[in-house]
Amino acid sequence: MSLKKSLLQEGIDIKAIKDVDTPTGNAFITVDEKGNNTILVFPGANGGLDSKWIYNFTDEIKEASYVILQLEIPLCTVIDAIELSHKIGTRIILNPAPAQELPKEIFPQINILTPNETELALLTGIDVITEDDVLKASNILIEKGVQKVVVTLGEKGCFYMDRENHYFVKSFKVDSVDSTAAGDAFTAGFAIALAEQRSLNDTLKFASAVGALTVTKTGAQESLPFRADVENFLRMVKNEE
Repeated sequence: MSLKKSLLQEGIDIKAIKDVDTPTGNAFITVDEKGNNTILVFPGANGGLDSKWIYNFTDEIKEASYVILQLEIPLCTVIDAIELSHKIGTRIILNPAPAQELPKEIFPQINILTPNETELALLTGIDVITEDDVLKASNILIEKGVQKVVVTLGEKGCFYMDRENHYFVKSFKVDSVDSTAAGDAFTAGFAIALAEQRSLNDTLKFASAVGALTVTKTGAQESLPFRADVENFLRMVKNEE
């Protein structure tokens, strides 16, 4: 109840949240002196999210600009959500975290895949160490059918690839405290900017700014920035150029 109340206070629509007799999922996180994290996840209620729940909200999915998915719910539910979204024409962003192998059949249905280096390595079988490794591994995902790949590279920025273009984007320099929610924040910022039909360059900058601000605070939900914070940060950076 307290979590739902917190969402309501932030103006988030909670009509699609389902109450179950299972504790809410939890993550136990350790952070080193550089802000890097190690996470132990207890799925809790997330593990009980079934495909029936997805189908019950088909109309909401159809109305959405994008459906964002990750792998903290059962993989079979993720697959059904991808197939349903693809069938009704809603674009799909998959953040493949926590890292695990995916069936090859779903790759052509994914519009945008946003792995980090670890997830990219697991999905492609390539040790991702250098920029050339990032390029080669991302190209494997494109060849598997993914339309666009955006690799989050932490303090090194991010990498974008589709069938025509590929390039690296530098990160914003900030004092990193805790990187726990950075990938989720980046993906959310990316989806928001795309839905607002910003240019690709502006979309990547906006997403990078959201991720950068997130690592400057501890925690997960508590570290996520408000839009005003992101816009102010981007204006400050532009003025300093």
